Amino acid sequence: MRLKSLLCERISSTIPKPDLYMKPIARRATAKKFLEEHREEITLHKAAKQAFDTPELQKIPRIKELSKEYAEVLSEKKRFSDSMALVLAALRPI
Repeated sequence: MRLKSLLCERISSTIPKPDLYMKPIARRATAKKFLEEHREEITLHKAAKQAFDTPELQKIPRIKELSKEYAEVLSEKKRFSDSMALVLAALRPI
């Protein structure tokens, strides 16, 4: 489950930020200042892109697919915990 949430986080950080990338940095008169102001966001975006450019990942999963799979895992976990509660209740001495 942690892997799924990590993937969601990485995917959402690779989504282009319109306010950051609308104008090319080279055209800005204050390119150095812009890079300093947005260094954290740009670094996060580059790291996420690099993480997904690995050869092991052929296709990046969509956030909707991950959310659906995560919901299925949570419902399975709930069913399991409910059945475990019944088993433990049956095993408890009266």
